[in-house]
Amino acid sequence: MLSDCRSAVLLAATLGAESERMLLREQSRSAADALILDAVLSAAVEAVCDEQEERLRGEFAERSLFLTDRFSPGYGDFSIEYQRPIVQMLDAAKKIGLTLTDSCMMVPSKSVTAVIGISETSLPCHRQGCEICTKTDCLYRRNTA
Repeated sequence: MLSDCRSAVLLAATLGAESERMLLREQSRSAADALILDAVLSAAVEAVCDEQEERLRGEFAERSLFLTDRFSPGYGDFSIEYQRPIVQMLDAAKKIGLTLTDSCMMVPSKSVTAVIGISETSLPCHRQGCEICTKTDCLYRRNTA
């Protein structure tokens, strides 16, 4: 995905500790409502990322540069272990309160880290899923034969 890119943007976003507290409170009250809240919070953090990605896309377009799709550690062949250097390079613990567990899970859980490539040429959308992914041993791979 980054093969035609000379540089990249690193992104980290979180809904913060209050989102964790909200989920814990709701889990103690109603499993169904907690599930709904979990989905709403997931959509909210993705919306924050989408907004920032569009802002960046506009800024780079003014310089005749193009962005790849946003891609996060843990997707496809991009190991979840890359969460650690992204969080460290962005000083995310200090700046936005985003930390990692030993297994690279994010705390607060309603958080995202991602890489967006920057290129001098327009790149096609890569949101094609399993059909183009080279990771054949993926647990979630759909049959593409």
